[in-house]
This record gives sequence, C-alpha cells and structure tokens, in this order.
Amino acid sequence: MGTRMKLALLATLLISFMCNAMHAHAAGKDIFVSVEEQQQRDNDKIHILNNEIAMEKLHLSEKKQLLAIAESMQNGVEAASLNSQIRQHALNIEMLTQEIKLSTGARQGQSTFSQTRQRKSTPKQKTTADSPWWDTYSRNVNISTY
Repeated sequence: MGTRMKLALLATLLISFMCNAMHAHAAGKDIFVSVEEQQQRDNDKIHILNNEIAMEKLHLSEKKQLLAIAESMQNGVEAASLNSQIRQHALNIEMLTQEIKLSTGARQGQSTFSQTRQRKSTPKQKTTADSPWWDTYSRNVNISTY
C-alpha cells in the first residue's frame, strides 16, 4: 500500500471517529460513564450474579436429590449423567463466585488485568504546536468544542 493510500485510510478513520464523537456529544450523550453510573452498573452486575448463584445452588441440590434416587435404584447410566451435571453446576457456582470476587475487588481499588492494561497502553501526550494534522498522539484535541 502506498503512502498516500495509508494517509487516506488514516484520514478516513480519523474523520469517522471524530464524526461519531461529535454526534454523541450533540445528542447529549456522554462518551464516558460517570463514577456513580458505573457503581450502579457494578451493583446491578453483582445482584445478577448473586441471583445466578442462587439458581445454580437450587439446581445443584435438585440434581443431588435425583442422584440419591438413581443410586438407590442402581441406575448407573442415570447416576453418571447426574454426576456430570452436578460437576457442571458446582463449576458454574465456582466461576460465578470468582466473578463476584473480581468485581468487588475492582470496586475496592484493586487492579484487574484490564485496568492495568488500559493504564499501560495510554500514550504520553506531547505538547508540540507544529504537529501534523494526522498525528493524534502529539496534539491535544478537545472534542467538546465541536
């Protein structure tokens, strides 16, 4: 790909991004989520995960009861199937519990992988006045003025 083609592609992407940002701003939508709104979303997520855990525990207890009946009737095929389902429900509970721990850890200021990755990948801002128009890392653009 030639240099002009690369510049044209970059310019198209930049214009597209800026148009989307201006449209979101003109529509009165914030591009970023406020701290309060994110906390509410986190609370909702934890509530949903707790409900999922309760449902999985209910299904787990039902399968254990069915397993006891299948074993008393010496039905090996049914018992093997139920054992597999019991393991799956126990794994689901474990994974949901882990997800809650990660969510509450992030709320308490502990760093998660995605937060750490996001911080490290943020480019350093230069303040040069004679930067080319396409160099988004060397110039500061405030999209709220558009």
